[in-house]
Amino acid sequence: DALFTTSTKNSSTTSDDDSSTIVIPRPHLIMGTRQPSDFNAAAKSIYGKYTPKSAAAQSTKKSSTPQLIAEEDGATNTTPLSIKTIAMDGSTTPNGDDFDRVALSIKLNSKKKAMTILPEEAVGLLIARVKKSVREQFVKDFPESEVANDGGGDEEEEGGESYMDFPPAFAIPGWATLDSTVEALIDAAGSSSSGCGPSLHQRSIAACVGALVPPVGTAAKGAAAPAGSKLQQLLSETMQSKDAAAAKEEAKEAALARRDPGQVDSFVPLVLLVGVTNEGIEMTAVQITKPQGPDKELHCPFGNINVISSVCYAYGGDDPLSMVPKALDDLREQVGIVV
Repeated sequence: DALFTTSTKNSSTTSDDDSSTIVIPRPHLIMGTRQPSDFNAAAKSIYGKYTPKSAAAQSTKKSSTPQLIAEEDGATNTTPLSIKTIAMDGSTTPNGDDFDRVALSIKLNSKKKAMTILPEEAVGLLIARVKKSVREQFVKDFPESEVANDGGGDEEEEGGESYMDFPPAFAIPGWATLDSTVEALIDAAGSSSSGCGPSLHQRSIAACVGALVPPVGTAAKGAAAPAGSKLQQLLSETMQSKDAAAAKEEAKEAALARRDPGQVDSFVPLVLLVGVTNEGIEMTAVQITKPQGPDKELHCPFGNINVISSVCYAYGGDDPLSMVPKALDDLREQVGIVV
């Protein structure tokens, strides 16, 4: 959610409570951005209010001047946190092309030069901390595992940051899937020693798969298999009842026509997945088909999840639910076109 760094900046620029802390709020929102003018609504809601209008409107003008995103204290060089556009091709100033990047300028010490990092580097630090937390919890739950004895918790031991090889998976909302953002996220995640990069998934589909995962637990010997999730039960019961009704109707028509009943098409439910946060809204219509038998993969109760259409918008405000009617109307139109 945010990256915290310790500093020794002047106490006059901040309150006593946070005089030793600089907060980089939600750095993932500006990963890979070329210019501040390219910020989406969600990024503007966090960073835009601190950016001068001239910088926010600037898109191609060459400039290496930092744009302020923290409270001004009278001098740019003493600002605890600021953003600036830098050139990744070695140029001294941005050129208004794809080599430009929005970067973070962090003033850790009022008497020293500011440190410049890319937003994806800040995200990379957060990902590393998450990986370490995963390892700590895994070792706690499985103390006899090989992971507990690989020295991954002590950087001084040989093989000390082994948790960095843990393969990450990210569920990304549709409004954030710009090429530049995805490329920056892949860079932030890094690659493991095996050369494998992160696994990327559409957030709505990841949520659907998670809702279909059976609850944790094993059935006693001789007892029936544990029930599936609520969504799985609802879909299974609905599909069975619809198929039974269709088969019954086909049998009636076949009897009146004095012929054998034909094969009826299986009912395919249309499921609407809705995700809303203060950063954006995403609606996805999917069809879920091919129920798996009890001897199949139990963690995947349905074999196919087909995306019919998806609409999404970045949002920066306090009432994201206000976007629901528009998103629903747009999704209805898109599904209608597909049908």
